[in-house]
Amino acid sequence: MYVISRLNSILCGPALFIAVFGAGVFFLFKLKFFFVLHPVRTARAMFPEKGKGDGPSPFAAMCTALAGTLGVGNIVGVAGAVALGGPGAVFWMWVSALAAMVLKYAEVTLGVRWRVKKKDGLHGGAPYYIRDAAGMPRTAKLFALLCVAASFTLGNAVQVRAAAEASGLSLGVHPALTGGAIAAVCFAVGFCGLKGVSAFTVRLIPALTVVFVAMSCASIFARAGRIPDVFGEIFRSAFTPSAAAGGAAGAVFSRAARYGLARGLASNEAGCGTAPTAHAAARTDLPARQGLWGIAEVAVDTVFLCTLTALVILVNRTEGAGEGIAPALGAFSSVFGKAAGYVVCFCVFFFALSTVICWSYYGAEAVGFLSPRPVWKKLYLAVFFLSTVPFSVTRTSLLWEASDLVCAVMTCINVAVLVTQSGEIKRMTEKIFLQSR
Repeated sequence: MYVISRLNSILCGPALFIAVFGAGVFFLFKLKFFFVLHPVRTARAMFPEKGKGDGPSPFAAMCTALAGTLGVGNIVGVAGAVALGGPGAVFWMWVSALAAMVLKYAEVTLGVRWRVKKKDGLHGGAPYYIRDAAGMPRTAKLFALLCVAASFTLGNAVQVRAAAEASGLSLGVHPALTGGAIAAVCFAVGFCGLKGVSAFTVRLIPALTVVFVAMSCASIFARAGRIPDVFGEIFRSAFTPSAAAGGAAGAVFSRAARYGLARGLASNEAGCGTAPTAHAAARTDLPARQGLWGIAEVAVDTVFLCTLTALVILVNRTEGAGEGIAPALGAFSSVFGKAAGYVVCFCVFFFALSTVICWSYYGAEAVGFLSPRPVWKKLYLAVFFLSTVPFSVTRTSLLWEASDLVCAVMTCINVAVLVTQSGEIKRMTEKIFLQSR
């Protein structure tokens, strides 16, 4: 635990900030702030006149990718960031989101450009463009292995543990039973491949989002008088060191930045190289067109939903209410009473479930990249789904530390490759905007 935490203090601090934010700013200038300066043309370019191919629609592909990001990172991750880094961590989530939008666009565009067609459909993602576009086959295999590891940490363990905590606090259900329930549903859906995953997420994600947004807005406006003070705290604590110890100024700043950036990354996964796996199978005529849906994905996930969660916790002053789901649950309960526990439990369970199912697809695709033999995919899925039971009783802090480490390494590799391919990404961007005039 100590070693992982020390590595994270390096990778998830200055190194990750430079890699994600620096690359994001680079792409913003390289692509001339296209989606900021031309929002109407950007929105128009998202929709082709007629979809081509047999894959899922662009919207369905985005819902599948959102299933991988709209997990408990939006609730537990935000609560942890605020508790560990203070209100200023929210500001750094916003910073990560600005860079994340253009990075998500770049990686999704490149993922669709370098996807390959196999007997069972289209396959793509970061390992494919690392191998084929950058010409780095060994690094591509390393990335695929890291993706498999991330599927067990961020995509499984963190999600299942949060769902188990919510069920235990709200309903008194033993954590192992929650893990078993998730495993049962995953076995039913996960072995159906992308069609099953897409059909499941395109129905579940919009419904869950509506429920969570409605509850969050009601909770925030019940304490409307606190909203201006909360925004003041967010900006002040992002930059102003603690008055208690002047010598600890750098440490205070780095904690806010570290946890804000790390949890923002864990939430939207931009630059991490996972989302292109889902988008690569989309029914689209131009790579950059699908890339625009990546921008929408980050806007929904981090700018909108993560901010809602943070405001719910901060206006209700429950950031110190404990670990994991407790701060969010305490905030909702202070407004809605005992009934809030049931709704939060419902949302967290199904958010976690959708994320686990989506990440099972990511992990299986990574295994398929490493070996074409179908037996390895089936073995991976079986182990992945069965592991939800022991993960449901594993320590939360350890899960987050391991998740941060794996995602940080993946991000450093992926962002470096994206920068080397910036010229091709720019050409594809110019092509789609010429068509959408």
